[in-house]
Amino acid sequence: MSTFGKKALIYWDYTYSKEKSIRFNHTPLELQLKILEKWYPIGIKLNKLNIDSTEYELIGYQKLLCGTVYNIKVKYLYNNSIYETYHNTILFKPTDGYIKMLLRDEKLSKLGL
Repeated sequence: MSTFGKKALIYWDYTYSKEKSIRFNHTPLELQLKILEKWYPIGIKLNKLNIDSTEYELIGYQKLLCGTVYNIKVKYLYNNSIYETYHNTILFKPTDGYIKMLLRDEKLSKLGL
C-alpha cells in the first residue's frame, strides 16, 4: 500500500491540489474504492470546491472504461432528474455537517466506542 493510500485512509483534508489529484488517480483501484467508501459514502451531500454552493448527492461509484480510476456519480439536489459523472473526486467536498459527522465517527472509532 502506498504512503498516500495509508494516509488517505486515516485522514482526508478535502483541499484541492493538482498533486493530490494525480496521486489519487495513480493509487491502485481497490485502494481508491476503500478511500471513496470511507470518506465519500453513497448518499452523502457534496459541494464543489471553490466554485459554488450548489448541493449534490453522491449516488454511486463508476470505474472508467480504461479501468485506471474511479469516478463518482452525483445528482443535483434541486433537480433529481439531472445526473452528472465527474472524473475527479477531489473537486468535491462534503457539506460542513457531513464533515463534522465523519470526523466525529472517526474519533469515536479510535476510542473504541
